[in-house]
Amino acid sequence: VAQAVMLQALDDPAMQLEILMPLARAWEPPAFPVGAADLLARGMAQGKALGEALRALEAQWVQSDYRLGREELLARLAS
Repeated sequence: VAQAVMLQALDDPAMQLEILMPLARAWEPPAFPVGAADLLARGMAQGKALGEALRALEAQWVQSDYRLGREELLARLAS
């Protein structure tokens, strides 16, 4: 978000970073929509692989700018 705010400020000189940056700093990403229970319900066993799968899904979610939903993420797990 901070990067988007800075890019917008570059495109619009009237925007002041000192006004917009506090908004970007205060932003918090939404809650990750997938949990261990989702993977366990799909037959994955507890353990290292489950944690690795969750981290991989979370990385994809962040890469998507938090746009991927629960079902989309779980579908990626199967592929």
